[in-house]
Amino acid sequence: MSKWQPIETAPRGGTRVLVWLPDFNEVKVAWYSTSTSLWPSDEEYNEDGEGCNVGLPTHWVPLPEPPKGITNA
Repeated sequence: MSKWQPIETAPRGGTRVLVWLPDFNEVKVAWYSTSTSLWPSDEEYNEDGEGCNVGLPTHWVPLPEPPKGITNA
């Protein structure tokens, strides 16, 4: 797995990554929204169906590759 990098170096414009949220002591999958300058996630949605902001991440890593040889059931 890649090393954690400062959030300022994270990809922009919808690429999903793992982010570290020190205020909650947890990791979440999120992406940077260029329209809101926030980090939404697929885990929760608002009443408009948009991903809710996860907070203020400080670090990120790319998502790992999925397992090889696994197919959808």
